[in-house]
Amino acid sequence: MSFEDCFKSGKRILMEGALGERLKREYRLSFDEWVAMAGLVYSIEGKEALYHLWTEYIRIAAHYEMPFIATTPTRRANKERVQKSGFDDNIIKDNVDFLKRIKNEYTE
Repeated sequence: MSFEDCFKSGKRILMEGALGERLKREYRLSFDEWVAMAGLVYSIEGKEALYHLWTEYIRIAAHYEMPFIATTPTRRANKERVQKSGFDDNIIKDNVDFLKRIKNEYTE
């Protein structure tokens, strides 16, 4: 089912909640000054935490037979902020690729 069909159906959709707060409180991670959580995909600890949280939501959604929406943590990674950070222009692509890898693990 496409996102649009799912959304229009009026059924419940599970989405991650307060990802930043969970990453700070449960994993004791700090975020980059300029791109915030987007930089987490470049550290082992960040990847492990994101992987754990997203797969936790995936398992819950599967248990309750609900669709799940995950979004990349790139809200603050606009062009100006990325240029000021120590990261390159691939930061959004790298976040999308990481989330796609997780998705593919659970849909293949």
